[in-house]
Amino acid sequence: MLTTKLLHVLVAGAAVAGCATGDDGVVTPIIPSGDDIVMGNPRCAEAGARVGLDLGTFAFAVDPGTPGTYRLDDVNRVTLASEDLRVLDWSATVGVDAILVRGGGATQIYVYAPEARDGAGLTAPIDPKTGEPTAITGVEVCYDHELAVTTTAATALTRAYAWTVGVTADQGELYLVAGATEPVRFTTKVAPDGVVDRDFVVAGDIVITNPAPYAAQIVAIGDRIGELKATVTCPELMPFALAPFGRVVCRYSRALPDDATRINRIVVDTVGYEVGRGTAARAIDFDDAKVTELDRRVEVWDDHAGRLGVTATERRYGYRLTVGPYDSCGETLPFTSTASLLGSDSGLIARASATVTVHTICIR
Repeated sequence: MLTTKLLHVLVAGAAVAGCATGDDGVVTPIIPSGDDIVMGNPRCAEAGARVGLDLGTFAFAVDPGTPGTYRLDDVNRVTLASEDLRVLDWSATVGVDAILVRGGGATQIYVYAPEARDGAGLTAPIDPKTGEPTAITGVEVCYDHELAVTTTAATALTRAYAWTVGVTADQGELYLVAGATEPVRFTTKVAPDGVVDRDFVVAGDIVITNPAPYAAQIVAIGDRIGELKATVTCPELMPFALAPFGRVVCRYSRALPDDATRINRIVVDTVGYEVGRGTAARAIDFDDAKVTELDRRVEVWDDHAGRLGVTATERRYGYRLTVGPYDSCGETLPFTSTASLLGSDSGLIARASATVTVHTICIR
């Protein structure tokens, strides 16, 4: 694949004026140097050598440049469209590195970087006598076969709910005659105390398609999410051959430290000239993540009163506990009520107590 965007004009005779970059990704003609002006109808390899660029491994010539749809192989096609054989539009089912448009005994080269699958407004070299494009006499498509790579992404996280619990009594001290009892009112208050997101993970498919009539020799799949390396598993062990026009689905996964947006970049490396490497990139975020809620609800218990209830919101539970009887007298004893919160997923997550000081009275 080309890494620079450039157009050289190969004409016989005078230079051609004008330079601009179009929205369609084609750089329009520049004033060429003497080295850029040549005669003849070079093929893709020769034209690439003359301008110092790799214009692709494969070439397909339409001579003369008759509009129509042409087979590149059993699957891929290229379509040429022109009403007057002066201006050419084209489209293809493979990525194209360059289009050579011939006319007037010379060739104009349109280079695409990155590769394109369509283009419009291409012409043969300008006739220096008329200032108009010469008639198109031939077209050559320069291209590579490269793996097509797409990827999916599914994110997930755990949302853990925190809770607080507190217990109070309506009196702090109590005086009881030995053998007597007295009710004390206790109140247990529970409330959510925020959430903590954790356990961020992403996983998805890497779909690799071989668009070529040749087997692709896949030797490695690299996947990085930001600066982190993802784990990739495929149905076959590396290296393996992907059949002509074949498809394989691999799987990737990675635990992430937070929910920051990162770019997942995938590179599928090959060996051999027949089919080149493929790449894919996509943003990974947690906007639509699958959320597993942890302890969204809690069950509230008191060690004397038993189960008080279940809640997902702030709640107060009031209840009376009977204090006493005590057989002894003249002692100071604690009476403690302890409330426990049991998370719906984690079990015991919080506990709190309130104590009433009991003084036993001796009657003589």
